[in-house]
Amino acid sequence: MKILLHFSFLLLNIGLFKCNSFAHPTPNKANIIENKQDTINNKSNNKKISLSTTVDSILVIKNLRKMYVYNKNILLKTYKISLGTTPIGPKHFQGDRRTPEGIYHIFDKNPKSMAHKSLGIDYPNNNDRKYAKSYGQATGGDIKIHGLLNGYEQYKDDFVNEDWTWGCIAVTDQDIDELYEYVKIGAIINIKP
Repeated sequence: MKILLHFSFLLLNIGLFKCNSFAHPTPNKANIIENKQDTINNKSNNKKISLSTTVDSILVIKNLRKMYVYNKNILLKTYKISLGTTPIGPKHFQGDRRTPEGIYHIFDKNPKSMAHKSLGIDYPNNNDRKYAKSYGQATGGDIKIHGLLNGYEQYKDDFVNEDWTWGCIAVTDQDIDELYEYVKIGAIINIKP
């Protein structure tokens, strides 16, 4: 069994095995090192990498607290994220404070949300509803990528490196401003453990 799991993971990482019709180029060690080097170079040059083209897909790796944005499978930028206060495991039920796992889409942009702008994620899907129903529970919903909650701007440093949402994916206000501009409605978001 371990050999089969290892082989599947290897195929997924080299892009030969497609999961749920969406095989994303999973960031490998070289990409992560390259991104770290870009960050170091940009800090030394006092420059910030900015998006300049449409984002058509997003990959979230929860255990790394990273979100990778792509255009036509080309990595554009990496963002640091915060998750729900119960970050391990997929969201199943309303109030579990978990961030979903699976393939969803960005379906909405809200410039006047309760957090500084937001991008709506179409959780729950049919599988999520079926699972929750089998337990007699509600799925919850209203899952977003968003900035800091309105009214908490003066405490922004307190939210860095903390999982604080009710199940959403949080970024800085500066990051959500950029994402809001470049992420297209209908973009695929693949959220992995």
